[in-house]
Amino acid sequence: MSNNPNFLKGKEFYKAQKFNDAIAEFSIAISKEENPYIYYERAMAYVHNNNLKLALADLNVAAELQPENPFRFSSRAYIKDLAGDTLGAVEDYEKCIALDDTDAIAHNNLGILADKLGRKEKAKKLVKRADRLAAANEYLKNIEFEKREKKKEELAQTQEIKDQKKPNSTFQIIKETLTNKERFNEFITFVKHGFKQK
Repeated sequence: MSNNPNFLKGKEFYKAQKFNDAIAEFSIAISKEENPYIYYERAMAYVHNNNLKLALADLNVAAELQPENPFRFSSRAYIKDLAGDTLGAVEDYEKCIALDDTDAIAHNNLGILADKLGRKEKAKKLVKRADRLAAANEYLKNIEFEKREKKKEELAQTQEIKDQKKPNSTFQIIKETLTNKERFNEFITFVKHGFKQK
């Protein structure tokens, strides 16, 4: 990412759907640093302005800056397909999958393009693979969710035990003093001797 103030301002304009202002801020940010995230964001703003040619130019730079990042190729593939370059989109999805064979969306989108090109058997295989990956990903998400929930539960129980061990209110201190024989004796000793002047 980037902490460039123009990049951050551009993101705010983007969220507000002020795409021309976003493009202007992203352009200033790019003049200060060559960052694939900024190029990607400006490309998306260009897409919203129906300027796919400039969007693709920015996505090309982002891919050059991060050639090992599969997302650079899947995002460019999507825009290439929008621009009517189906074969270019296929090539980029294949690059994405070569970098990350577990990308369910890339497999699915490549399957859709294969179907579009009349490659029915290949399309079926890719979509099946996408479904398996998506199911596995969902399974892993559920396991992670269960682990997080268990951890939260354990932390809550630990905190509860700590809270029980240390009195944190006047009422709890009085209650412990009156119900714990050792504490009660300490209190009586303090009353008898604690107020005496030396």
